[in-house]
Amino acid sequence: MGTELLRSQGPPDDGRPLVWRNEDRPGDVADVHAAHAAAGASLLTTNTLLAPLCAPADGERLARLGVAIARRFGLPVALSLGPGAANPTVYGTLASSGADLVLLETFTEAAAAAEAVRSVRAASPSLPVAALLVFAGDGRTLSCRTPAAAAAALLLDAGADAVGANCAPPDGLPTTVAALHAALPPAVPLILRPSAGIPCRIGEVEAYPWAAPPWAAAVRALAADAAPGRPTLLGGCCGATPAHIAALAAALSAL
Repeated sequence: MGTELLRSQGPPDDGRPLVWRNEDRPGDVADVHAAHAAAGASLLTTNTLLAPLCAPADGERLARLGVAIARRFGLPVALSLGPGAANPTVYGTLASSGADLVLLETFTEAAAAAEAVRSVRAASPSLPVAALLVFAGDGRTLSCRTPAAAAAALLLDAGADAVGANCAPPDGLPTTVAALHAALPPAVPLILRPSAGIPCRIGEVEAYPWAAPPWAAAVRALAADAAPGRPTLLGGCCGATPAHIAALAAALSAL
């Protein structure tokens, strides 16, 4: 969502986080959702990653607006919430925005993600909550260097319904995916949202190295390694465009 908004409309003129576009430029956000729906997405992720960093009243309003925009397209909606809230209880408050799933993502520290899970679980006991961490290539979290298996156990103990990884390119995830498959019970869903790589600047444009077809093939390969019968949810993170999602949908149609 973030990289698509930046690619199509550029950075905000007023310097405010992109979550404010839910209020200031909702049409831009709707256009991104529409493109992903047309590409074959089966779930839409809200433009709310940075809502936990806003003032409480602003964050709640912007989260509700983000869910409402995504609802226009008739698909299930995941409320994206990132790390960094000063008080973990904000995650429970934001969870009441009306989404079908709370997606706690881009957390680099397993303990912080677990606190967010507990906050959502306490506020909305029946609402599904997933926790996605950012792992290095060796299968340890970027902060505190927690092994994937230990991180998964911490998140499940906190009440997460699904566990996964995001914000790393596909070729940086095999070790993490193998460790998560070994650690998670077979019925626990795994969520993988790889990025399109580390961007480089070409003139005024940030270019991501993974083109859609090889990215989709690599993500499909990660899914093919899933434990038998495990529900697996696949998507994209930074730099993954609707073209990447369309390629992934095509690649998965044969599975």
